[in-house]
Amino acid sequence: MVPQARLAALILAACAAGHAQAPARPGSWEALEAAGARLAAIRIEIHPVFDLSDPHQDNWIGHLANAVHVDTRESVIRHALTIHAGEAVDARRIHEVERNLRAFRFVKDAEITPEVEPDGTLTAVVNVRDAWTLKMCVGYSRVGGRHSWGFGLQDQNLLGSGKELAFRREVGPDRTSN
Repeated sequence: MVPQARLAALILAACAAGHAQAPARPGSWEALEAAGARLAAIRIEIHPVFDLSDPHQDNWIGHLANAVHVDTRESVIRHALTIHAGEAVDARRIHEVERNLRAFRFVKDAEITPEVEPDGTLTAVVNVRDAWTLKMCVGYSRVGGRHSWGFGLQDQNLLGSGKELAFRREVGPDRTSN
């Protein structure tokens, strides 16, 4: 393990040297990997569906939706991570974890950023923005004097668990189905 006092110097040297394909940005995962850094901790931050710091989203709909929405549980995100505290930084794996998190239907966006703590330890900050997952459908029709109707409810992140639950009832002249 690289002593924490030398970590900053190694990062700067790795950034100055760059990689064969492209130079690494200072503080990028690639520069940290080249410096031999290790993850001391992983912090997960889950953000609600609407970003109320954005003036376009800071309205009554955003406030109501965030109040109704159940945020994804930290344990669901942590279970999906293939990086762990104590491991050496592997930039390729970190970018792959970001892509895998974005593939979930209940995740709108995901980004993992490095954060060097005041004591020199490296923390991977996993930022996840939830997506709206509750869907409802209602239908009614009348053909030839016969009525048909239906109602459905689906949640792709039931109570923040990452599990899907759907219910649908349809009533028509020939059949009723649930």
